[in-house]
Amino acid sequence: MDQQAGAPGAPTRVLIVEPQTIFAPHLAFLATLAGAGEITMVPSPRKIGVMPEVDLIFVDPDYLEGDPFEIVAALARSSAHAAICVLTGEHAPGRSLRFQRAGATAVISKDASDNELVDALRLSAERRPYTDARVDAA
Repeated sequence: MDQQAGAPGAPTRVLIVEPQTIFAPHLAFLATLAGAGEITMVPSPRKIGVMPEVDLIFVDPDYLEGDPFEIVAALARSSAHAAICVLTGEHAPGRSLRFQRAGATAVISKDASDNELVDALRLSAERRPYTDARVDAA
């Protein structure tokens, strides 16, 4: 019997889009702690090719080429069933709302602890919104 994506105990397929490849393994470790069963890592959306079937996209748009909100919107369009967790170090009033309007389920600051990141990923996998207030700080 297939388990529903995001259901407790369901294997979660995660795509990590992290341009700073030195950080990708740590993000994969955090995704594993959050319950990921299968992880694909790419440094850029351009490196994805055909979008794999994933339940959750964990993306750091800060160092990607292009508008970060449009990048999130494009990921949301290409994998409409996947939750999107945005990890950002850029903070400005209204930033999290702009990411959510682009298709993000969760928006979390790079200032977050590993435990906070794991919690945000778990909530995202469950399709529950998460907003880190630090993202909207001036």
